[in-house]
Amino acid sequence: MISVENGMEVDGVWQVSYSTLEDLIAFTWQPVEGAAQYILWLANAEGALTALEPTAQTRLEIAASTCAEGVWTLYAGAVLADGSVAWGSAAFQLTQGGGMPGGGFPGGMPGGSFDLSGMLGSLGGMGGEMSGEMEQGFTVVPGEALTDSHASGTEDASLYGSLPLELAAEAETALTLDGIELDVTLADGGAFTASLDGDVLTLTPESGGGEWRIGGLALRTLRLSGVRELRLVVGGEAVALGTEAEFSGAAYGALRAAGYVSKDFVWQVTASATTVAVDGEEYEIGADGTLVPLGG
Repeated sequence: MISVENGMEVDGVWQVSYSTLEDLIAFTWQPVEGAAQYILWLANAEGALTALEPTAQTRLEIAASTCAEGVWTLYAGAVLADGSVAWGSAAFQLTQGGGMPGGGFPGGMPGGSFDLSGMLGSLGGMGGEMSGEMEQGFTVVPGEALTDSHASGTEDASLYGSLPLELAAEAETALTLDGIELDVTLADGGAFTASLDGDVLTLTPESGGGEWRIGGLALRTLRLSGVRELRLVVGGEAVALGTEAEFSGAAYGALRAAGYVSKDFVWQVTASATTVAVDGEEYEIGADGTLVPLGG
């Protein structure tokens, strides 16, 4: 069931008020049994699609600035073990202030939810970073459910967006999984080796290597592929970086509202500090994942 917090559904469209463009609009849905994660898309009134970052949670927040004009539709797809995706949607419209579009709620205050039971066949590739049209003949009509049929999956039980944990046998200058290059490098461009022990991936420079740089999309791919922790060797010591790490706080919300996505957040790991860089600006990371601009 998809619903919009602090909103009410009128004629199939959730009506939500906001005070400022920095406000966050929250969506929640019931967990789908067997779903490893949920892939998310946002469509405007013209049907143009924007891919959002997949999540294992059943709650999503979107800045009001992202969807302040017109009717929008959130599509949430539960990725199942057989590779198929169960889709649901919620159409919504924002209005600034206390009132609702159209002057109130005709017919009273209806409850509302959307049953995440529509089914679509499996999708391939790195869906969280896709843009433009969806593949496999998928047509989006804002405000309408996608389909109520269930196409068979690929019989590949790998998590959506994951890669086989097949490491290069020799030293490399960018981490590769199954021959695919990820945004994991040394700042000086040096070579390093990779070794896997269970769900812990250790990267060791052949020489030097005072700073590691890891793109947010690469970190997410490692997480989906089964890596729980990166151990980055710097100065003879290993610095641990959990792949489950997530950001929060006002600065992070503002960056996401400005259109920055996973690949734009670059972790910088040295022996003395771990920071995040976004478009040339650096941020410290609080204990709760809050991003704090360096120097204030």
